[in-house]
Amino acid sequence: MRKATQLASGLIDGRDLLRVLLIKSGPGRPQIVQIVWPTPPTVVDAGQYPATAAAAMRLLAEASFTLVATKVYPK
Repeated sequence: MRKATQLASGLIDGRDLLRVLLIKSGPGRPQIVQIVWPTPPTVVDAGQYPATAAAAMRLLAEASFTLVATKVYPK
């Protein structure tokens, strides 16, 4: 049985949703992190690229902190 827990989610350019999920597949199977990027690819004006990249990195950082908080890393 697969169980998905959302670690972070948000718009990266005002319209494209980026999601980061923790997937638990079942006993004896490793947990995985899935990054769900929108289809089609995100296209931004070059002048807006720094803000879009920063938004994506903020979401990935948020997901990292949430993942640590769930204590899924082996000791």
